Amino acid sequence: MDMIENKEHMTKQGFLKILSIKNVFPKGLSNKIRELYPNVELYDKPKFKFITNPINPYWIAGFVQANGTFGLNITKQSRMTLGNISQPQFRITQHARDIFVLKKIIQTLRCGNLVKPSINRDEFNISVANLKDLT
Repeated sequence: MDMIENKEHMTKQGFLKILSIKNVFPKGLSNKIRELYPNVELYDKPKFKFITNPINPYWIAGFVQANGTFGLNITKQSRMTLGNISQPQFRITQHARDIFVLKKIIQTLRCGNLVKPSINRDEFNISVANLKDLT
């Protein structure tokens, strides 16, 4: 934000700094951008410090608002009167590189399971389907 306030993003040097930051994102820079700007420097992102104490519940609430979902899974069950069974579920999904955040949330909330929904995707879910944990 300082770059924008100082109007650095409007200079060539500022633009190259933005590209260097974008380069460390999971998908990085496109091949076309790499061809146009081959000398983009690597951005040295700060090291993450893993905390040992529980996560602040207000932080978790904000995180869930952005990355969490509540849903209802409906499964056919012929033995049921209406032919279906429904199960409420709470879920948070994150990229595999952020699995430590999901583990810390499970540890803090003392509920949930870590699930890899697909071998073809680099993501993990926290899944909470136990009614006692959801209420």
